[in-house]
Amino acid sequence: METKKEFTKKDLETIILFGTIGKTFSQLAIDLGVTPDQLRDERYKNPELDKALRDYEYNANQFYIEKMMKAALSNIKGFAAEVYFEAYKYLSEKQNSY
Repeated sequence: METKKEFTKKDLETIILFGTIGKTFSQLAIDLGVTPDQLRDERYKNPELDKALRDYEYNANQFYIEKMMKAALSNIKGFAAEVYFEAYKYLSEKQNSY
């Protein structure tokens, strides 16, 4: 019989934070003391957990996009790299404001 985990406010805040550092979903589940399947199942029963996981996914996507952009821009020298990165940040923020 599976034990249901109660997710505290601290757990929910931790979930959101882990996305900003690129922690994988599996690592996240392990740190919370559940399996990835249990975390997925509980997500659909718990609206607060679902919101925290949506924020986690958004933050993780932003982390990886920024990481890839920095890697791509590391091949471009000087001013051009700064212009491309600032344009990327501006467009990302504008897209997220809708």
